Amino acid sequence: MNSNNSQEQLSAQFGRYNIEKELGRGGMGVVYKAYDTKFKRTVALKVMLRIKTSDTKRLMHESFAMAQLNHPHIIRLYEFEEKPTPHLTMEYIKGVSLDFLIAQKQIKPLFLINLLIKVCDALAHAHKNKILHRDIKPSNIMITKDGNPKVMDFGLAKIINEQELSKTGDVLGTLGYMAPEQLNGKATEKSDIYALGATMYKALTNRSIYSGNSYQSILFQILKKEIIPPRHLNPDISVYLEAVCLKCLAKKERRRYESFRALALELKNLKHQRPILARKYSVWDSVGHFINEHRVICGSLAIALISLISCLVIAVFALKTVKEQQQKTNVARKEAEKNWKSLQKSNLEIKSLNSAMIEFVKNIKQSSYHSVLATEEIVKPLVVVFSQSVYLKTAEEYKFLRGLILGQSKEVEHLYQAILDYTKEIQKNSNSDIYTNRGIVYFRLKKYKEALSDYNKAIEINDYNSRAYNSRGRIHALQKQYGKAIKDYDKSILRNPKNLKALNNRAFLYKEMKEYKKSLIDYNKIIDLSPKLYYAYQNRSQVYKEQGKYKLALKDCDIAIKLKPDNAFAYNNKGENLFYLQKYKEALHHYDKSIFLNSQNSYAYKNRGDLHYHKERYKLAIKDWKSAIFLNHPQEKLLKEKIIKLKSNKH
Repeated sequence: MNSNNSQEQLSAQFGRYNIEKELGRGGMGVVYKAYDTKFKRTVALKVMLRIKTSDTKRLMHESFAMAQLNHPHIIRLYEFEEKPTPHLTMEYIKGVSLDFLIAQKQIKPLFLINLLIKVCDALAHAHKNKILHRDIKPSNIMITKDGNPKVMDFGLAKIINEQELSKTGDVLGTLGYMAPEQLNGKATEKSDIYALGATMYKALTNRSIYSGNSYQSILFQILKKEIIPPRHLNPDISVYLEAVCLKCLAKKERRRYESFRALALELKNLKHQRPILARKYSVWDSVGHFINEHRVICGSLAIALISLISCLVIAVFALKTVKEQQQKTNVARKEAEKNWKSLQKSNLEIKSLNSAMIEFVKNIKQSSYHSVLATEEIVKPLVVVFSQSVYLKTAEEYKFLRGLILGQSKEVEHLYQAILDYTKEIQKNSNSDIYTNRGIVYFRLKKYKEALSDYNKAIEINDYNSRAYNSRGRIHALQKQYGKAIKDYDKSILRNPKNLKALNNRAFLYKEMKEYKKSLIDYNKIIDLSPKLYYAYQNRSQVYKEQGKYKLALKDCDIAIKLKPDNAFAYNNKGENLFYLQKYKEALHHYDKSIFLNSQNSYAYKNRGDLHYHKERYKLAIKDWKSAIFLNHPQEKLLKEKIIKLKSNKH
């Protein structure tokens, strides 16, 4: 089919497709309901209205984005073809758009919450596959006859970390649903969360967030105007549902939900009447918004009020007698002298403390003080002190120690500060231990190439650096280079036979390689060297379990729990071994305990689901497996297949 007569032929047939009716059209293309004569199925056929290179690329881009996704609540792509005219075919949905239901005022709160949970799950899947939608709105969410949503139209999708079709800074999306940062051409994952919040707002109030007579007017409102709270337009809306909606619509990205998984969890908590993160909208929020919108007026009033109060205060103090002023002056002078002496004493004590810590670093081995300072009780207060000391000039001489402390923090900004401190120390002193420490921080930041370079340099400077060999072995193990990893662990242990971390890492790797005897030898050494190290018993129990020695494994689990009673993973391990011994009731109790201690333990949910499945409690099994999937269990794909199979068998 050539481009000149394409519009005529589209009225009846397009290639192998019989056109049944038009479903909708936009600036780039038109979508038809069509019948595929080759595969004998009804499809949604999207055809370009005009043949332009930029439009063809955009259609290809949409196809590529959709091809990355496989989710029950995202419309499936069938294929993309360039002839006779660029087109793509998708799953045809029998249903209506969310926009239609909103216009019909058929949205009930519980229906909306259930719908949004599924949409969140779909968009979390898209983000996990590095796809930003950038055009979430009610018309792009189809609702099937059984009430399930289908997210569609990935025409403006962005593939994260890849070059876009648009120029940097181009504004892409539907204006009423675009976040402030998206207007500046800087869409992020949280921009999609904003758009879903705008969709929720329209479903709750039956109107868009902003309205105006011009593009510029709406643009200004998005950037500067505060949102009218949904309950001001519809008082029947739940205050908690309003709170969730407004958190999604926060102008500053950091105030929105971290991810769609977090938003889905929030909606589930709301549905089951559990506590939520979002804060209810209050009178103080209204006051804050008013002040924010009228800064000049409020600022002027505040200055005038402060000036008035200041004048009154000055007048009152002016009435005080000279004698009272002199008495106060004398007291103030004495207090100042006392404070000055106290400050001098404190400075001497701080200087003494810093000197003592530096001397402590100099006089004991690197591995020793590293393990001492790795104690959480010591690290927590020191992290606070040293993170603040970044801004103090007097802390320059303590960079190495500060890097050591901040390198064990959980905050990314602290880790980067540790990198800077170590880098400055290396410029003054090319020390093997400093390279090792900086490599460990790079490893924590998942910058494995930089970490490997530092470990190599540390070993080059000092071939007896046990920690550097152990740390390099971890990178090789992560890269599945098991032979290299074992060699590095061997060298680490040869240089320091009491390096418990290297012994533990080698034991774990032997277990992964199914060399159980060697793994047990290492765990036995660790326990001989440190009989109260709970994780050694916990890990050894895993080896016994792999060998089918469930009773020995149970003994180790009991010791691990005794040494650390709040150890969720040991309870999960014990539950697994009880399951294999067919002690199902006890196993269930331990899985419950593990989840109680750590609600983010995906392994416990997966194992409890397996137990329910074994006992033919299929609904409970599905519920637990879904929780494991939500928490990113490594066997996510297998669990999804099990759920689909169970549902298809109608258990």
